[in-house]
Order: sequence, then structure tokens, then C-alpha cells
Amino acid sequence: SVFHLVISMLYLIFSEPTVFVLQPTNVQFTRVLLQLMLLLHYCSYQSNLMISVLHLMISVLPLMISVLHLMILMFHLMISMLHLMLSVLHLMISVLHLMVSVLHLMVSVLHLMILMFHLMISMLHLVFSVLHLMISVLHLMVSVLPLMISVLHLIILMFHLMISMLHLMLSVLHLMISVLHLMVSVLHLMILMFHLMISMLHLVFSVLHLMISVLHLMLSV
Repeated sequence: SVFHLVISMLYLIFSEPTVFVLQPTNVQFTRVLLQLMLLLHYCSYQSNLMISVLHLMISVLPLMISVLHLMILMFHLMISMLHLMLSVLHLMISVLHLMVSVLHLMVSVLHLMILMFHLMISMLHLVFSVLHLMISVLHLMVSVLPLMISVLHLIILMFHLMISMLHLMLSVLHLMISVLHLMVSVLHLMILMFHLMISMLHLVFSVLHLMISVLHLMLSV
């Protein structure tokens, strides 16, 4: 600077006692004074530089806070999208559960029809039993046809055995479907618990975002 140049020239002038006829004490005092002025000027220059750097850092700080706020908003947007995806998944699982319930209803109706068919078979079996009784009475009355009547009775018993085995297989199938429905219900409960955890996490992030917004407002003030 100009001030620094002037002080340097004065220091050079007073550093040569042969040019200016001055007392040694005055020259030494002038030199010390000039050195002190140079030191004060240097300190003032460094202080101004530090203040400029500090002012630059303070100017950059709101930009950094804005970038951080933008990142937090983007993270909140990602959490909201994740929450939306989980809601859609929960809706799909609910629809699947409804379809399984309808399927279970249809299986129950089928089971009812099979039971009715079994009732009809049982009634038919009763009719055949009555018929067998009548044939036995006829066999008692007519002893000529015992072998044929015994074969007919064996066929009827085999048919009843086949009907009973079919009923057993349908009962096992109904049991397996009931177990599958129980597993789907347990899975639905686990998904509901996971959805509750995600909702709580979203609440925590919302509170954190509110605190950061308040902090940003305080810093802005």
C-alpha cells in the first residue's frame, strides 16, 4: 500500500545518518518509531485479512445450511415415497387376504356340498342296508341265491369304503387349507407390525425435520 511505501522510504532515509545531519539518539528513536509503525501496519493488515476470511466463512454458512436443509427435504421425500410404497404393498396384501378369504369361503361351500353328498351317500347306504336286509330276508326265504347276494353286498361295501376314503381325503385337504389361512393371517399380522414400525420411524423423522426447521429459523433470525 501507499502507507507502507512511504514508511519504507522514511525508514531508508533515516537509516543513513551521513545524508541528514541528525543526532544519533534522534536517529535511533526515529528508527524504532518507524519499525513500530511498520509492525502496527502489518498487524492491521493481518487483522483485516482474518476479518475478511471470517466474513467469507459466515457468508458461506447460510448456503451450507440451505444445502443441508435441501438434503433433509430430499431424505424426507424418500421416506414419504417408501411409506407410499409400503402402503401400496399393504393394500395388495389386503387384497390378497381378501382373495384367500373368498377362496376359503368357496372351499367351505365345496366342503358343505361334499358333506351333503356324503349325507346322500349315507342315506343311499342306509337304503342299500335296508335293501341288504330285504335281500337277506329274501335269501332266508329263497336259499337258492346266497352267493349272488353276498357278491352284491361285497360290492356295496367296497363302494362305501371308497366313499369313506374320499371323505377322509377331503377332510385332510380342508385341514391343509385352514393351516394355510392361519399362516396368511400370521403374515398379515407381521406386515401390520412392520408398517407400524415404519410409521413410528416416519414420525421420528418428522419431529427431527421440525427441530431442524426451528433451528434454521433461529439461525436465520
